[in-house]
Amino acid sequence: MPDTMDHTGAASARSFAAAGAASTSELIQEIRDQLGPTSARRVGLTHATLLHTLIDMEEDFADVNAIYKALLANGHPMVMSKLYRALKVLEEARAIERHWAPHEGRPRSVYGVAGRARQSGHDHDAGVCRFCGVPLHG
Repeated sequence: MPDTMDHTGAASARSFAAAGAASTSELIQEIRDQLGPTSARRVGLTHATLLHTLIDMEEDFADVNAIYKALLANGHPMVMSKLYRALKVLEEARAIERHWAPHEGRPRSVYGVAGRARQSGHDHDAGVCRFCGVPLHG
């Protein structure tokens, strides 16, 4: 995903960040709309369930294991390969953002709803807010 979003991407990020009350069918349609008419990606219940789970999580960003556990806790078991594929589709639709976070000395992908971290005015990539330059301490 590019470091900067155009006005369409920014608008979609805000809509996904505020989509907690959206119905499953509305989320599916929003994801399809963001992917565009030329996309060969199939979008369905798996993607909407995953996005609802991410919206309901307390953390702005979570790793795949935390997302997997949240899905299980909500009664939505999913094999890891399907989870990774669904995350990729949601990232392509700009519904979620993937960042890198240090974990035991190595980088690890973390995912969050697009626009959620920016609502507080900070983008937590690389330990420094890209918008105001404030160092972020983990």
